[in-house]
Amino acid sequence: MTKQTIDDQILKKFDIDETYFTAVISYGSDKEINVTHKEDEGCIEIEYSGSEIELNELIEELFNKLGKSAIKKRVKEIYSHQSTLKQNNNTWENWLKKGLVFESGEGHVSYGGIILECLLSLDKLIVDWGKKMGATELNLPTFLDKKSYKALGIIDEYPQIIYFPTSLQADYDVMSKFQTDGKFENKNLIPPTHCLKTSACSPLYQLLDGKDFQTPQFFSLLGNCHRNERGRTSTFERLSEFKMREIVIVADDQTIDLFFDQYLLLMKTIIEVFNLESSIATANDLFFVSNYQKYSLMQNMSKSKFEVKTKVESSGNWMSFSSINFHKNFFSKKYNINYKGDEAMSCCMGVGLERLTYAIGLYHFEDFKNLASKFEDIRKQLNLNTNA
Repeated sequence: MTKQTIDDQILKKFDIDETYFTAVISYGSDKEINVTHKEDEGCIEIEYSGSEIELNELIEELFNKLGKSAIKKRVKEIYSHQSTLKQNNNTWENWLKKGLVFESGEGHVSYGGIILECLLSLDKLIVDWGKKMGATELNLPTFLDKKSYKALGIIDEYPQIIYFPTSLQADYDVMSKFQTDGKFENKNLIPPTHCLKTSACSPLYQLLDGKDFQTPQFFSLLGNCHRNERGRTSTFERLSEFKMREIVIVADDQTIDLFFDQYLLLMKTIIEVFNLESSIATANDLFFVSNYQKYSLMQNMSKSKFEVKTKVESSGNWMSFSSINFHKNFFSKKYNINYKGDEAMSCCMGVGLERLTYAIGLYHFEDFKNLASKFEDIRKQLNLNTNA
């Protein structure tokens, strides 16, 4: 493996966001590449299965495409909490030893026992929080058709993370060969017409096409989401397949501002009751290289996304376990969604259930079985049903 270290200061000199660079370089080559951003040491470590020349060319190409960009990342932190607890840096290894989690490779993980119990308790908490506002629960498909993923802007914004399901051609010889030796050629695959959804709410907006709502609408969605992470997977920090609970609101700007206040209260209560080292701040999505400047600039200028992060000491990374996105009238224009005769505004909050479970486990591994009282405390503070 070819190894190289890049100092954060070099990236800052070229106005390149080090977090984005760490994420996107993995998509620049078909060869194996492992990238770690060591924030405490102020550097990025790269391991690459190709030659040193190839790696240097890859880095240079990315510098040329991102360097001296029109956007300088301006993170606005609106809340932080300092934990008084000490993390267990061996949490993941202990879970593996106890048989609570099972790694299948490439970001696919199975889990059960108290891990699943905690995840389900978190999901129920958010569901009940949404029900208090009148949220309607929907079950939406995992597959998105071509028309939908084009309309949603997924291709423009982050095509690098999309998975496309397909199948073998209806050909006897092709199928017989596959049964015999497990091999097939790319030409034997049917061109995909769908992609796997990258967020829980992706299929929702086409259902609202042509609607004119007279009262605020709330939707509660649990999604099995899929994102191509290109070998950057580790623990629950980054998965290729994960569960996301989302609450979507369709209303006007004033109502969405109130929703944001309630979201902040929910996140702060979870953080403080579980005593997590956390921060809430503005953020940018992982846009594709060619459109990074345009979309990042729009997000920064409009403060259209906030992320809730916690520090993972064992990896040195900040892990986002929740975010809220202000869509404005983006989906209304695409699908003719109105609110009291005018273009509707929409907003979506989401919680990565595996990630939040992991964050809690880092601080509460030893007493993980005794979290029921903390969930009850959160419910009392938020005036939710404590018998759930």
